[in-house]
Amino acid sequence: MKKYNFDNPVHCARYVARYPHSMVGGRVNTDGSVTFPSYENILITEDGEYLCSDCVRKNYKEIISDTKYDYGTQCAALSVVSESELENQRCSHCYKQIGYQEEED
Repeated sequence: MKKYNFDNPVHCARYVARYPHSMVGGRVNTDGSVTFPSYENILITEDGEYLCSDCVRKNYKEIISDTKYDYGTQCAALSVVSESELENQRCSHCYKQIGYQEEED
């Protein structure tokens, strides 16, 4: 896997586009196989919004251009976060639920 500098916003966008899911931890099953929980990688934009990995891939060129040249399209990359660190959020482009969702009684 290529090394990414997560202090560089362009690298953050590339990482989410190329690796939509991150695997955290692992569990050994009774049959000896290993299971890894998978969490979606989420891009945080400069205006504080969240973009899911599907939207990052669909709008990759626009995100990279705005990040490099500041075209003002409000989708410049800032950072990347795993959805396991978010609660009750939605993608600002497609409105897909991301992060931990609290159950309602």
